[in-house]
Order: sequence, then C-alpha cells, then structure tokens
Amino acid sequence: MPVEVPLTSTFRNIKRVTEIVSVLIRFGFGDFVRSTGLDRWYARGRRLFRRSTSDPQIKRLSFAARVRRVLEELGPTFIKMGQVLSTRPDLLPPDFIEEFRGLQDNCPELPFAAMQTTLSAALHGKEKELFASFDETPLASGSLGQTYRAKLYDGTPVVVKIIRPGVRNTIRSDMEVLEFLARWLETHYKNLGFSPVGVVREFSRQLNQELNYHQEAESTERLRTLFLDSETIGFPRVFWDATTNDVLTAEEIVGQPLSKLDPKTLSPTQRVRIVKNLCDAVFQQCFQYGFFHADPHPGNVFVQENERVVFIDCGMTGYIDRKTSDLLASIFYGVAVGDTEIVVRTASDLAEIDPMTSDRRDFQAEVATYIARFQTTPISRIQIGKLLQDFFEKLRKYRIHCPSDIVFLIKAITTTEGIVSATSPNFDVVQYAKPYIVRLVRRRYNPNRIGKRIARTALAYAEMLETLPNHTEKFFRLLNRNQFQLRLTHEGLSAFDRTVAASSKRISTSLLCTSLIIAGAILIHAETARPFGNVLLIGGCCMIALSLFIIATSFLFDWKK
Repeated sequence: MPVEVPLTSTFRNIKRVTEIVSVLIRFGFGDFVRSTGLDRWYARGRRLFRRSTSDPQIKRLSFAARVRRVLEELGPTFIKMGQVLSTRPDLLPPDFIEEFRGLQDNCPELPFAAMQTTLSAALHGKEKELFASFDETPLASGSLGQTYRAKLYDGTPVVVKIIRPGVRNTIRSDMEVLEFLARWLETHYKNLGFSPVGVVREFSRQLNQELNYHQEAESTERLRTLFLDSETIGFPRVFWDATTNDVLTAEEIVGQPLSKLDPKTLSPTQRVRIVKNLCDAVFQQCFQYGFFHADPHPGNVFVQENERVVFIDCGMTGYIDRKTSDLLASIFYGVAVGDTEIVVRTASDLAEIDPMTSDRRDFQAEVATYIARFQTTPISRIQIGKLLQDFFEKLRKYRIHCPSDIVFLIKAITTTEGIVSATSPNFDVVQYAKPYIVRLVRRRYNPNRIGKRIARTALAYAEMLETLPNHTEKFFRLLNRNQFQLRLTHEGLSAFDRTVAASSKRISTSLLCTSLIIAGAILIHAETARPFGNVLLIGGCCMIALSLFIIATSFLFDWKK
C-alpha cells in the first residue's frame, strides 16, 4: 500500500523523480516502485514497466550489487549515502557493507566559466582584488565542488574550493525522495532494527555540514589551533577574507599525499615516524581533545619534510564529549576485566538501549560470549576501533545501532589502522595506543574523578530533596482542583484507527442509503394520492437513485484506495 504522502508538495523536481524511478526499474526494482506508488506520478512510468530488464549481466548481480549500481547511477547524493552506510555494520548486513565500500564519486569536471559565476557571487566580485593569479584548471573535482590553485598578492599559494552551481537544489530534491522512501520503509517494515527516517535525517545533517564551506573552515581553524605548537602534526591555515559558505580558501599544503606515497621508497625509520605522527594526531584528537577529523583517508593526509603529517578537507568532523568518553572508558575496562554487567550497563547508556532488551538473557549471553575473547587480553592490547565495530555489529540483531558520534570515531580509528598497516606493516599500533587507552580508563576510574562524581550525584539528590516539597504541593493542588491530566501515547494503533474510521463511515453510509431507499419506497407507494401523485413518484425515484449513487461512489472510492 503506498504511503499517504503529498508527493505534489514533497517532490519539487518531478523530472528527478522520473530519473530515479527509471533507474530503479532498469535494475529490477519495479515491484518496489509499484508498492511505493511512485509509478502513479508520471505518465512514462507505466510504459517503463512493459520493458522488464533484459540485460543478463544485471540479472546475474546479487541484490546488494544491484543496489550499489542504482546508487552509482543516481549520482552524488545517493553515492554519498552509500559511502556513509558502508561505515555502519550495525545497520546493514556484511554483503551490503562490502558492496558500498566500492562506491566512488564519478563527477565530470565543470568548465571554469560555470564555477566562476559561483566564485564571483560568493566573493561579491572581489576575486581580482583577493587573488593575484588563479589557475582555471581544476586541481580536483568532487561531487560537491571543485578545487583550484591560486596565489595571493603577498605570494602565498592557496587552494580555493568552490561549490558546484545548483548542487544544493539537486541534493534538496534527492533528500526529499530519500525521506519519502525512508517513510515507506518505516511504515511497511517494522523489524528493521533501526529507523530509516532517522538514518536519512542524520545523513542530511552530515551532508549539510559538508555543503557549508564556512563551517568546514571553522573546523579546520579549530583543529589547526589545537596543534599550533606541534612540529609533527598540522592543519592548513584558512584565509577568511576569501571564505564564505560557497568558497573556501586555505593555504596550499606542500607535500605528498599518503595515497600517492610508495612506502617502498621510504626507509624503515621514515615509515615508522610517519605512522607514529599519524597515530599521535588521531589519538590526541579522539581521546584528548574530543574533536577530530572524521575522514582521515590517505588522500586527506599529506607527508611533508621530517615526516610531518598534515590533514586537509575537514568537512567531516566528529565530537566526543566527556560523558561519552567516560562511557567508552567503561566499555574498555569492562571488556578487559570480563565484567558483563559493566559492559551491558555502559552500552545501554551509550546506545540508549531499551531496558527490556538489555535485561534479556540472550542479550546478556551474547555480550558475555563476546567479551570472553578479551578476558586474557591486557587492556593495552585492545584494538579500540575493532572492538567497538565488532561489538555494535554483533548487537545489530537486537535492533541496536551505533550512535553517530561513535560511528565517526570508529571510522577515524579503523581508517588510521588501515593506513598504518599499509605503510608500516610491522608497526604495533595497538601497543602504541596503550598510553591513550590507559589514560582514558585511569581518567574515568581515578579516585579524584570518582569522588567528584559522587559529590555531583549527592548534590543532585540534595537539590531534588530540596524541591520535592514544592513539586508535591503543586501536584496535590492540581489534583484538588481536578486539573491534573494524564496523557498516554499509543503506538502501533494507526491501522486499528483506520479500520474503525472506515467501519464507522460505512455504517453511516449504510444508514443514510437505507433511509433514502425506505423514504423513496414510501413516496412511490403514496403516488396514488391526488393531486401530488406524480411529484411523489418522481421524488421517490430520485431518493432511490441518490442512494444507489452514494453506494456506487463509496465502492469506487474504496476500490481506488
């Protein structure tokens, strides 16, 4: 049954909907299109269904592979959605994760004339006053924007990132389609274990963050400030006079990106220094400062002289607050000592698990089996990213998904571990992370910190006891005045409500039609009365005809629904 969503107001770009439906049908998802009702919203849809996919290569693809091909065909928004989902083993099965990891942006370069319009509008026509020279050949072309080399009047080389014209409108239309599809999934599949609408909205927030270059500039400047005194870790300087929501100007980083660096050309000492600096940068961001670059893939990390590492492209960042950091420390500690109760309690707070789930015996047994592997492992040997990733992947069958901030943390750490493995395979990243893990756990279980938490909790109870009399007095005052209201929210009764409403409507219609038929019969029977016999006969026939019309209309309306 199609979701009752006003598509005429939801889909601003019906042409885009047509493209999406065409691609879905071509890759064998015609039944899905029919069930959502998308085929009813444009004339070409029904003709497409007559052309079932005949490509034997498509028919041989697995379900996950066909979904990946659909995302690739539909362009940047859907590709980025797949890339985000590839980091969520707590939401999708392994075959989807594996397929989505292969998604790549395939965006053709736009001519500079098109990009110059955006540049001039963003900088209010002052680009010639800001840049002494500007290379019109793109340095890089992405799905959201293109990057160019330029030079300031003081001779400073910079890179200028310009957003693609019209990309926000395209993404807005795509997000409306995605939200509609997510609502359909949420309506028809209650046991997915996660909220599709919630995932789409989380993705929308992340995408909007990447579309705001001013926000990216603020993140870059914040990270640069944290490592301003470091000789081994760096971030580019932002030039605010030439930075807006649509344009970002930062210093050009001179060096070699890790993606193009051949480890064989480096000495063992150089490789070790690179991975040490990289690990220090990521671990300090994640566990010391709580604000980190969430996408440190090899193309975003440059190596300079003396093996200094510099991060670029800070559009995706993560934040870990002190409470979350303490909860992570409790998980590491509980896993290390084999205490199932600590892990379950902490994971419940971290992922907001339903108490009914965390109290289940099979859930407790699942956690106990998982942490049993680490009971003989010293805390210094625990792989942070792997531990968290495996943990939430195991809990996926209990409909528990990983919070987005932890997803970013896992992505940053596992990406770093992958870079270290490729650059210096013999480097023990787990042993190198030992001080950070131990410091994290000690900070959580430090006697002074425990004392402060106890004092804070005692103060909260004291404040509660202090205000309890006032709240009690207000409660009884409302009760005495018959103003106390208890509101209950029922979930899962929408189908029952619709059934009751439909039944009530049918009963009302039946009563009305029955009354009309009886009244019409009485008037026809009384047509012998004079002098109004013909009038009564006509009136009776009209009443019966009206009742038949109402019955036919009701049946037709129900059939269309």
